[in-house]
Amino acid sequence: MSEDSIHDNPYIKVTYQKDKGRSIFSKVFIPRGTVVFVDNPYIANIDSLYKKNICSTCFKYFSETCRPNVVVCPQCNDYYFCSSFCKQYQKNETRHSSIECEWLQYFGNYFKHQLLEDDKNIVLLLLKIIAKRIHQNDSLSFIVDNDNSKNTDTNDSYNLVPRDVTDLIDHLDEYLSLGINNSETIEQQQQNPDTSITDSDMDISKLKSIWKSDFKKFINISRVIQHIIDRSKHQEILSVGIDSDGDMIMSENNDIENTIQTESLSKSDLNILKLLCKVRSNFFGLWHNGLQNNIVEYNRGGTPNTENDTDSNTTTTTTEHQKNIEFLWCGSAVYLSLSLFNHSCFPNCTTLLEYNNGENGVFSFNYTKTPLRFSIVTLFDIEPNQELFITYIPLNQNKKERNHQLKSSWLFECNCKRCELEQTKSKEIDELFNSVCCRNVKCKSGMVFPLANGYGVCRVCKDEFKSPTSINLDVL
Repeated sequence: MSEDSIHDNPYIKVTYQKDKGRSIFSKVFIPRGTVVFVDNPYIANIDSLYKKNICSTCFKYFSETCRPNVVVCPQCNDYYFCSSFCKQYQKNETRHSSIECEWLQYFGNYFKHQLLEDDKNIVLLLLKIIAKRIHQNDSLSFIVDNDNSKNTDTNDSYNLVPRDVTDLIDHLDEYLSLGINNSETIEQQQQNPDTSITDSDMDISKLKSIWKSDFKKFINISRVIQHIIDRSKHQEILSVGIDSDGDMIMSENNDIENTIQTESLSKSDLNILKLLCKVRSNFFGLWHNGLQNNIVEYNRGGTPNTENDTDSNTTTTTTEHQKNIEFLWCGSAVYLSLSLFNHSCFPNCTTLLEYNNGENGVFSFNYTKTPLRFSIVTLFDIEPNQELFITYIPLNQNKKERNHQLKSSWLFECNCKRCELEQTKSKEIDELFNSVCCRNVKCKSGMVFPLANGYGVCRVCKDEFKSPTSINLDVL
C-alpha cells in the first residue's frame, strides 16, 4: 500500500469516541494480512547503547566486513554511519544538524554519565526534535493547547488527525494533578483506623507513587534540556515564559516531598514538560532484526561472532540464519498518525518496520523510502465499522501485570475483551490467545505474523503455525 493520508485511505477512518478519544475504525471488510496504513516517522533516534552498531541513516547493522567503512561525526562522536554516502544522504527524521551536534558535545561532557539509559535516550530524542524545529523555523511553544484529540466532531476527520507533534495527546495535566493530593487513601485510613485499605486502594496508592516519581524525573530531564539549550545561541525555547530567576539549571527536586509544588514550575519547565509528555505518550520502539549477541559483544569491547553475519563468507544456510535472528529494541521514534491506534491486549493488527520487511529479514536500502517506515497489518479478518487495535506492551503477562504497566506508563486501564473475559472465562480466552501465538517452547515471542496460506510465522524463531483467519471474542 502506498503512503496515502488517512483521509484518502480505502480501508480505515478516524472517529471520536467519548471514552477513548480519537480511534481508527474500518470502512469496509478487510482481509487478514492487509497493510491498511503506512507512516513515516516525525523523528527517530538510535538508543545511546547501540549508536556504534547501527547506521543512523539506513538502520543497517554494522557487520564485521563493513566496519572499516563506518563514518563517525568528528565533532560529537555520537553519530555513526555505515558509509560516507549515508552520512551525506540523511533523511529529515534522522538528520544530524550542527545545532544538535553542539548540544550533544555538551551533553556528553556534563550529563551523559549522570543519567540512566532510558532517561539519556529521552533527552537525546527531545534534543533532536527541538533541533529539527529550529532548523525548520517551526514554533518552539508547546504550552499552547493544539490537542486535536479534543475535537468531538466525528465528521471532521481532518482535524482529528495530528499534523504536528504539538497535536499529540499528553498526560501533563494528570501528572500536575498529583500536586493536589497524592496520598488521600492513606490519610483517610489514618483518620479511620477501623477502615481497611483494599487491594485496589493499595494499587492506586502504589501507582500514584510511581507517577509522582516519574514526574519528578521528568522535571529533572526538562531542566537538563534547558541547561543544554541555554548555553547555545538558540534560546528561543527559553523565551517562552522564562521566569524571573533567569538561567535554568538542573535540580534534584529534593524539596518535593509529599506533593508536587506545581507553582514552583516555570513556564519554561512546563513548555519542555509538555513536549516530553507528548513524546513519552506516543513514541514507538524501533526493533532491529540484527544479531543480538554480536551487538552486545561490540558494546563490551569484545570480538563479535561472525558465524551468522550475512555479509561474511560463511556457509550458514538461510534457515539457520533466520533462526538466529533476534529482535532487539535499539531506538525510538515518534509517528504522528500511528498515535491514533488504540491499545488492546488481544489486538487485531500488528506493526511492521520496513527495515525488517526484507527478504529473509535483510533490508535492501534503495534511498527511495525510509527503512523506519511503519506499516499496520491486520492479523485477522476485520468486519466493517470495527475498531482496529495494536498493542503497546508485551502480551505474555497476566491481566494484573498488563494493566499495571499500562497504568504506570500510559495512565489508563485496559477494558478490552481479553481483560474482561479473563475474569470469567480465563481458560477459554487463554486457549484462544495461545492459538495465535508462537508455540515454540524455546521462543514464545507473541502473536504470529499472518501468511497467505492460513498460517502465521513467528518473527523471531521463524517457525510457522496454523493460525485462525478470524477471531470472534463475543462467542466465548
